Amino acid sequence: MKPTLPLFAAALALALASPAYAQVAAPAEVPAATKTWVGGQVFSDFSVPTSAFFPQAFEIKRARIYANAAFNPTWSAAVVYNVRAMSYDLSGKSVQDAEAGYLEMGYVQATNLYPGSRVQMGAIITPWFEYEAKAWGYRMLGLLPDAGGLSPDRRGVNLVPFYDFGASLKGDCSLAGIPLGYSLAVLNGEDVRHTETDGQKDYEGRLSVTALPGLELTGMVHRHNQATGPATREAGLAVYEQAGYKLALETVFSQDTPLVGASATGQILGGWVVVPIPGMPIPTEAVVRADYITGDTKTMDVAKGYRFETVAGLNFTPVKGVRLFLNNQNLDFHNADGSALVNEDIVALNTELTF
Repeated sequence: MKPTLPLFAAALALALASPAYAQVAAPAEVPAATKTWVGGQVFSDFSVPTSAFFPQAFEIKRARIYANAAFNPTWSAAVVYNVRAMSYDLSGKSVQDAEAGYLEMGYVQATNLYPGSRVQMGAIITPWFEYEAKAWGYRMLGLLPDAGGLSPDRRGVNLVPFYDFGASLKGDCSLAGIPLGYSLAVLNGEDVRHTETDGQKDYEGRLSVTALPGLELTGMVHRHNQATGPATREAGLAVYEQAGYKLALETVFSQDTPLVGASATGQILGGWVVVPIPGMPIPTEAVVRADYITGDTKTMDVAKGYRFETVAGLNFTPVKGVRLFLNNQNLDFHNADGSALVNEDIVALNTELTF
């Protein structure tokens, strides 16, 4: 995979040399941004456990602030700082994660160097996570299975990186009249909380096809290169969305191939349904999601058992920027032989404030 990096750099250089870029004259000095804005996002919840593991508690699970600047129609920049992140340790005690208090994103962006394209460089969001989080749409509820799922003892164990240092090329186009979306990235592979250690690079890509009106089919792949051996993640995601209704099905395949020892493979199978409820005084939708996850989230080793995660609830949007999600979350753990291990259950009101 190493030859891919020079090819990506050559493609980026070609983009910067394109006629679209040549139309942007270099200023004599750096001007003030023509448009700037700041904002923030807060995830909070009140949880009532029906099992012994979780505590009953009010929590602010995540808080971030961000700033954006648009210098002209082509050049812009963004900074996102993660202020707070909370989860549970293995004893069930709520703790401040080590991932809190760090620069989540900070990048410069060039738009429409080619029609419909965006180039980002710096601390960026990765193609896989950017698409999947948007397709799911309820990040305030908890982490995606690719980040350990709802399970407290798996949180923070990312199957794929969410934010990393690198460069990406993304955009929309069409082929023979068929709408396509794409995103390619070269990453350090250490995530934004760590510096590069071995000179190896990760490669990640996404291709989406609008097969029918409202139906989008997406394939994603991530290649992680490290001194101990490569790891590959592949995913397929189908999302049908129409008039507020949404149906999504996803499968993820994982393979770690260490230089010493046996390979570990595994899979995530999941899906969710969103149904708007008419006649309510405020916009309301019913949401159901289920995921089957084999083994340990990081290695996906099937020899380590499996678990089912389910979420069902109602999401209320009283005003733009405020969402309230009343839900039940259940985690059902099993040993590799299929025998029941433990069942964890919680009723929660999760909230999202975006401004």
